[in-house]
Amino acid sequence: MEHDSQILTKAAEEYHLEVNGVKFWTPYWINWNTPPFFLNAPFDGKGTPGQIKSVLLRRIQEEKQTPRSAADYQRLTLGWGLGIDCSGLAYYLLSHWLRQVYNLRLTDYLYTPKADVVEASRKPHWQKAGVKPAQIDALPAQVSVSQVCELFHRHPMHITNVARLTSKQAAVTVPKAKDTRPGDMVKLTGPSGQHIGIVVAVNAKRLRYVDSRGFAAGVGSVRYQDIVIKDPEAGLEQQYWQDRKVFDPKANDRLCRLRVIDERTRIV
Repeated sequence: MEHDSQILTKAAEEYHLEVNGVKFWTPYWINWNTPPFFLNAPFDGKGTPGQIKSVLLRRIQEEKQTPRSAADYQRLTLGWGLGIDCSGLAYYLLSHWLRQVYNLRLTDYLYTPKADVVEASRKPHWQKAGVKPAQIDALPAQVSVSQVCELFHRHPMHITNVARLTSKQAAVTVPKAKDTRPGDMVKLTGPSGQHIGIVVAVNAKRLRYVDSRGFAAGVGSVRYQDIVIKDPEAGLEQQYWQDRKVFDPKANDRLCRLRVIDERTRIV
């Protein structure tokens, strides 16, 4: 588990950007039609650390800005529509982890309903791929994200969301806090809808997850959150943590694990 934790933490720390000697966490971003967010922002809230930093440096030079503090850099990054949403961060961490530890592609184990593919195929930018109706008709009821990406020439990071990461096809529930492992997913329901964090460290007394979350004032970023384990035999609803108020098992909020990892690591 320690090796898994190191890989996941290292990937998360890539979003702790450093520019001109100043370190700051990548802001939370999602494409909403309300301030401070806006549609058609660069990378649509799914940018990699390298992409975000590259555009940020270019914009600073073009607009002759002189940021000095972490707050300055975050303000400019957010103002230019650069950042990461929760599922984009989750995809980045999990895909790195699966590739390095298990030599697996995350998108081979994520699925989307065929109905969603049919709906998306009506969008002009999806139609540019030239996929024929017969090809869509031949798809199974649950289509792997990798197949969707290959057909429509989409980047998997851009069509991965909380529902696909935590669906019953992709993930299994971890009912007890004591069984948590690095790489497990914390699914929550926040004010703006479904939310996800990725567990990066675990010990007997607490677990730590990383997420990217916005707040009512429009301020937010990648951050670490700790869950203090009060009852190791119970689920997360019985533990002590800041975001417990937006964790609702009745809304299918849960601690879960990618099904492919559960099958490979399960102790029989």
